Amino acid sequence: MNFFGKAAKAMAERLTWKTLIWLVCAFTLTSCLLALLLVRTMDKRVNDIYDDEITSCNESAQNICNFLSASGGDTQMLADYVQAEHICCTVTSEDGTVLFENLPQEEGKLTVAGEQKSAVVAGKTLRVRGWSDLVGASQLTGILNRTLRHGFVLYFILLFLLVAGIVYGLLLLPISKLRGMLTDYSLSGTLPPHSWRRDALGRLQNSFADLAVLLAQKEEDAHRMIASLSHDIRTPLTSVMGCTERLLTAELSPEKRQSYLKAVYDKAYAIKSILDEFDEYIKTGSDSAVAMEPMYVCELCSLLREEYQQELSEAGVDFSVRCRCQDEQILCNYDRMRRLFGNLVSNSLEHAGKPHPTLTLACEAAGDKIVFAFSDDGCGVPPEILPRIFDSFFTTDRKKAVSGLGLSICRSIVLGHGGAISAANRPEGGLTVRIVLPRLTDLRKGLTSPPERAAARSIQKGEQKNG
Repeated sequence: MNFFGKAAKAMAERLTWKTLIWLVCAFTLTSCLLALLLVRTMDKRVNDIYDDEITSCNESAQNICNFLSASGGDTQMLADYVQAEHICCTVTSEDGTVLFENLPQEEGKLTVAGEQKSAVVAGKTLRVRGWSDLVGASQLTGILNRTLRHGFVLYFILLFLLVAGIVYGLLLLPISKLRGMLTDYSLSGTLPPHSWRRDALGRLQNSFADLAVLLAQKEEDAHRMIASLSHDIRTPLTSVMGCTERLLTAELSPEKRQSYLKAVYDKAYAIKSILDEFDEYIKTGSDSAVAMEPMYVCELCSLLREEYQQELSEAGVDFSVRCRCQDEQILCNYDRMRRLFGNLVSNSLEHAGKPHPTLTLACEAAGDKIVFAFSDDGCGVPPEILPRIFDSFFTTDRKKAVSGLGLSICRSIVLGHGGAISAANRPEGGLTVRIVLPRLTDLRKGLTSPPERAAARSIQKGEQKNG
């Protein structure tokens, strides 16, 4: 659980960086949109002001033309008229002589002129041009300020909506869904689905889904373990109780009493075997800190040959070991390896279907791996159950004292060594169990040669046996 918490913290940190990147992108995008919007708005606003002033100048020029035509070109009356109407204009003759002029007098302000209009007075053509009112700095500043205020209000609205959408989509919605999954899992045991998302929250949800599946599998294995243990102990325990009851209540001959005592011992020994097998299963599944040491493959093969060949030969079983990688090493625990191949030998003898089977162990190097192939010439395994033979508690014989733990222990040992195990039927009959372990490429200095190590291990084994 501590590892899962660290992984969740690392994912949260990655999520923070990703959210920051999204926010920077959102800010950049909205800033560009704001700049474009302000430019277009300012351009449209200036064009509208200019068009309005031009229209006003043209109307003023047309009014002056009408006034001149009606007054016979009296400039004195025209001066009074433009003064009353606050109109700025210029009246020129056909040859360009200025006849009347009323221009804006203040400096530092802007003005525009409209189109020239024509007025015919006493057979002469007069040209009239109207001028706009003066536009001051305060007026222009006010126009720009209003435009900028509107632009910034729109910018912050867009930025808020965009950031809110990003935060909701990246954080709030996935976290809300994940919280709902946690609630459903805690209340009803509903397994959470895997997420298609590739971000940190998606990986967090997938890690939680994998953990929930693992916990469900562990719980199922625990229930099966309890049921299997109860089943396997009940039968010999019933026999023990029956025999002890007969010993306590019945008048028995010495021979009969001895027979019952032997039956009690045999059944008690069977119960002990069951408990030892379960202890070994639990130990191989939970002890991840087992000591490892470099070992030559040829040394391991030699020790296995020495341990099993004579005993199997006396039982009429042909056992051969072939090593094709003399100088290669693996990192292993020898006691676990003995347990591994001991289970394979026992499984082959039990399911061989013949009194004198042939067992073969071959090993060779394949790239950075060492491959062990353990084969027998028995009847093999039905194809429909072949993928399940390494599952815990799987067995086809419910009369067994121990329900399907031997090959499961083999798988736990191989996985503990960082390897893989598989099985396949041989075309000529029998089964081959293939074990792939990592090859040790870093040859450690001071490591003794295989014969010296094998001899030392044999002497140590003999001393332990004599002691």
